[in-house]
Amino acid sequence: MASKPTKYQLDILQKMSKGVNVNKALTTGYDIDPETMTGGSALRTEFLAPRLTQLSYSADQMIFYNRVPKMPSSSVVAQYVTFNQHGETGHTAWNTEEDISDQKDVDITRGEVRMKYASTTRQVSLISQAVDNIQQPIQVLTDDAMISLAKSIEQGALYGDSDLTDGPTGTGLEPDGLAKLIPDSNVIDNHGADISIKNFQDAAVRIVKAYGTPTDAFMPTGVLANFNNDHGDLQRQLIGQSSNQINLGVNIPQVTTVGGTIRLDGSNVMENDNILNETRLGGKGAPAMPNVTAEVNTNGGGQFLADEVTAGTSYKVVAYADKSGSLATDDIPVALANPTDSVTLTINVLASFQDTPKYVAIYRKGVTTGFYYQIARIGMNQKVANGKYNTITFTDTNDNMPETVDVFVGDMSPETIRLYELLPMFRLPLPSFNKMLTWAVTWSGGLALVAPHRWVRIKNVGYASTYPYNN
Repeated sequence: MASKPTKYQLDILQKMSKGVNVNKALTTGYDIDPETMTGGSALRTEFLAPRLTQLSYSADQMIFYNRVPKMPSSSVVAQYVTFNQHGETGHTAWNTEEDISDQKDVDITRGEVRMKYASTTRQVSLISQAVDNIQQPIQVLTDDAMISLAKSIEQGALYGDSDLTDGPTGTGLEPDGLAKLIPDSNVIDNHGADISIKNFQDAAVRIVKAYGTPTDAFMPTGVLANFNNDHGDLQRQLIGQSSNQINLGVNIPQVTTVGGTIRLDGSNVMENDNILNETRLGGKGAPAMPNVTAEVNTNGGGQFLADEVTAGTSYKVVAYADKSGSLATDDIPVALANPTDSVTLTINVLASFQDTPKYVAIYRKGVTTGFYYQIARIGMNQKVANGKYNTITFTDTNDNMPETVDVFVGDMSPETIRLYELLPMFRLPLPSFNKMLTWAVTWSGGLALVAPHRWVRIKNVGYASTYPYNN
């Protein structure tokens, strides 16, 4: 350790400093603007990290997309045949000594999947390609496009709805996803409660009774975190470890049920697009903001929670076209008097000379986080003509709750579920009319739920909600 300077040394330093103006010394500072960099800052060499820092999701985050069985398709419509039921059994199979049974019919049907088309486009200037000091911009943007497209495919496979259109039912651009394909009889409503072992057992029974084998459960990471926390009392500490450290907490990777072992898959992106992100709305050519009024129906069949009645609730609505979304409406507050009240929203979508609105999305504010969660999407084909407006009505009974998510449990065998691919993901060069390089990453396909009763949707599941800032 260096010793303090002596008084003699301090006197010498003070004599040396007489008449020196320290304000004239060159300093480097922190300025990075060349127009204002003067003095020592103009001489400073700047350092740029040699790698990009990835803050958003990556390819391995698409849990469902990575695990669902893929199957090629050679046409814009893929068809499959299912054997649904055997012939009649029971009393009618029993005969007298000389008789045989009458003719028994089996149930064989044909299903179809219409291929849908997805793409994402990127563009880079020739100059930016020439000065790629870190990585080639084309490669960076191509990787980004592929990951973004994979997320869109996964979102469509989970929540897609082909009825979101102003045309005939089923002609929308999105494919039908699990949330729509799973029958109502296989939907379990948790009404805000955490996921439980009982939920998995109930799902397994439904799947086994459809002669399937439950293999996987897909859920947001926040659901899996709560499930682990709720079973913290199951943790064990092994005796005889070499160190004195104790690790607390549990991580449950699978659950054993009457139908077999179910793998628990946590996703960081599964619910992200169901949370309102207003920074992406109101772009060029977007539809006009809809006009919305709200009316409370006393004892209208609602199932609101006590804290929602106490705090009140509020809504926002967005009109979406094929390539853009309108600005969200201002907050629409609603005061509830009873848990059994319901709320009817009357949504007037203005005629647009920009992108034609295809559907409206309705968001409701969560009491705890204040985030707006999507509770419904309604196609413009359900509108009622009303002068210069197109009117849609929606009654909220709290059937879909904010600050909750879905858990999908099912049989992942290719006999049960398939992601048909007409054109697997590939890069498509596009014409350039200036000093820009333009290309798109495209994909076409659709989800086939061959045996819908072998999948279960557990909805309104409570979870540790976190806003997806780097989504």
